[in-house]
Amino acid sequence: MQTYPKLRGSMPRTSGPKVLVHRVLSPTPEDFIIISRVGVGVDFHYYAQRSSECDAPGGDGHCEKCLKNWPLKWRAYLHCLKREGQNNVQCFLELTSTAFQSLEFQTEGRKSLRGVRIKVSKTAGGKKGRYIITVLAECQDAPIDMEEADPLPTLRALWAAPGKKGQGQYVNPD
Repeated sequence: MQTYPKLRGSMPRTSGPKVLVHRVLSPTPEDFIIISRVGVGVDFHYYAQRSSECDAPGGDGHCEKCLKNWPLKWRAYLHCLKREGQNNVQCFLELTSTAFQSLEFQTEGRKSLRGVRIKVSKTAGGKKGRYIITVLAECQDAPIDMEEADPLPTLRALWAAPGKKGQGQYVNPD
């Protein structure tokens, strides 16, 4: 926590999420070490280039947006350390259902994803490309003694952020 020697009283509030959501969009492989024991699946609606939380998890059709037939999407989020040179940066890695199924298939027999090192990239085609996930090994050289974090508070903060038109949802580039 930053301190201010010339300030008495409460510290200024920091805005925004502490751990950012990361979406791989490039064919260049990115290296991650998974902190989560399991992924967190999240249903959300996407409408008019905005996303917002589905109020009826599981998409049972009982939320206001489900009743309006807003498209429903699902993503899995993993708390990870993204390896950038000598640094490790915390993030929530966002994966589609197909990408998460690939990870599940490659880690079959493991009780937990914690400590697994993966490389993630996309095929040519940018954000419309398909994910390529390669499970490398269990990482021995990274500090994963931290507790895993829940992505929902971060996602809710992003969904509540003002958008281009003053709306309170997170802009989804997909």
